[in-house]
This record gives sequence, C-alpha cells and structure tokens, in this order.
Amino acid sequence: MGRSGMLNDVLRSIVHVELHGRLNKVCACTSRYEVGVSKVKRWVDRLLPMKQFGYVVLTTSRGVMDHKEAREKWMGGQLLGFFY
Repeated sequence: MGRSGMLNDVLRSIVHVELHGRLNKVCACTSRYEVGVSKVKRWVDRLLPMKQFGYVVLTTSRGVMDHKEAREKWMGGQLLGFFY
C-alpha cells in the first residue's frame, strides 16, 4: 500500500488508497458487523485465505484502520470490508 487519503463530501466519504501490486478479491460488508477486540483475530481467520496475506478494514472511534493497527492499539470497531 502506498499513500491513502479520505475525501469527505456532504453525503458520503470516499477512501482513496494507492496500491502497489495486484488485488485478487475486494469485498465490502454491507451490514456493519461489530468486531470486539477479542474477536478481531477470529474475523481475520474467517475472511482472509492465509495468515499475513491481506487486510481487514475496520472503522473505529479513532478512524479507519486495518486489523493489524487495530490490534496494536487494542481497539475494536465495525467491519467495513476486506481485500487480498
């Protein structure tokens, strides 16, 4: 991943991410599942094909972050989607 940014509009927010490589699958979760701190690993195991391959994206009270950053900061949130 390269640079990233967020564009806030009146009606919506758009996340822009610069990628260095190829994506195999991108999925947005339409129902925002609540993911507690203790259940982040369980969701990562369920959604990603292998360990250390791909990202699960969460929205937390401190902003949008991937599962690795959320676990480091010991935060849970709502599941936005995943990609690998």
